[in-house]
Amino acid sequence: MDIYEGAYEKLKNVENKREGVDLDDFEEFMRKVEEVNKMVHALTSNNKAEIEEASKNADAWLKNQKKKKRNDRDLQEEVINEPHDKFESKKLFNKTVINEKALNNNNNTSDEKKKCQTFDNLNCDEMSQEAFMRTVEEDAKKRAQDRKERKKESDVIKAQACKAFSSKDYEKALDLYNKAIDVRKDSYILYNNRALTLLNLGLNSRALKDCETSLMLNNDNNFKASLFKGKAYFKMGEYEKVKSWMEQVVKMFPNKVQEIKDYQDSWKVEDD
Repeated sequence: MDIYEGAYEKLKNVENKREGVDLDDFEEFMRKVEEVNKMVHALTSNNKAEIEEASKNADAWLKNQKKKKRNDRDLQEEVINEPHDKFESKKLFNKTVINEKALNNNNNTSDEKKKCQTFDNLNCDEMSQEAFMRTVEEDAKKRAQDRKERKKESDVIKAQACKAFSSKDYEKALDLYNKAIDVRKDSYILYNNRALTLLNLGLNSRALKDCETSLMLNNDNNFKASLFKGKAYFKMGEYEKVKSWMEQVVKMFPNKVQEIKDYQDSWKVEDD
């Protein structure tokens, strides 16, 4: 059970013990929790396209929620100004806080309130949308900072690997590229570089897998991975696959037909 499913069960227990909570509003709140859960999972994907799409969806979702929050605040101000007896037969559900009692409890200290406003302490009664969104935003910032640090670390290792490759020390280059990819698994460039290193070591099936991973991470303009994949097929003796794949590459990069032909000719020279 992940953190959001756990939150749902805890909140459901709270809801079952209380009166005056609008079930439709409660289910709407949990639907939003599920939406964010899916976006968070998508942001951790190894697929670059999925990450970019999830980031766009998350930005749009946050913007929409902030707009709704302003509208809710305006509505609540209107309700306060209405005659009290108009609402005697119906308890209002505050959309930003599930536990109404927590709003009227003056015994809570500021520290206790802070603890109640996170998903890290699900024993607290108060669970607000505002606290939830703050948690999501903080998590997004943390992930962005983590990606930045991982890129910096992997770039240092990649520079060392490139130097080893240039010196034709392919085994050392491979070891370094392995380490760089361990640090940063979402870089198609690292997979391209390791694929070429593997081809030089004669580890063709492994090179093919790296090319496919690279193309999965970036299939829009990944010329090198496309060429390396064709070379891997060639060195594996899969000539029918070479023909079929390179025809696709020509269609994908019609402005680089001569470069593709020259690269294919170089395979034959190496093979001789």
